[in-house]
Amino acid sequence: MDGVLFSTKNLHYEALNRALETVDKKYVIDYQDHLKHFDGLPTNTKLEKLTLERGLPKEDHKKIWNLKQAKTYEVIEDTFTPDEKLRAMLTGLKKAGYIIYCGSNSIYKTIQVREKKTTIF
Repeated sequence: MDGVLFSTKNLHYEALNRALETVDKKYVIDYQDHLKHFDGLPTNTKLEKLTLERGLPKEDHKKIWNLKQAKTYEVIEDTFTPDEKLRAMLTGLKKAGYIIYCGSNSIYKTIQVREKKTTIF
């Protein structure tokens, strides 16, 4: 789903940084650093790297992870706009009788929020 139907890489980047800011702004990841060292990694792996490389307290991991999930929904609601060409294509396929399935390793609630925002499915 992500990277094919939706491009949410920057949404997740923004959500993690919003969560990290609540602990200390020094843990916020610069975009170029993100692209070089963090992009594509699961949140827990990113937090481990921040602990090893920047001294992020391990006891803050769970708090940050939970905040990141909440911030993800917030960022989707605030900034996500659907691709109108993609919406038209999927709507056309659905009207033509095709059954549309999608797979993702995203958290299910995140998928639901994106689907709601796009009204494709």
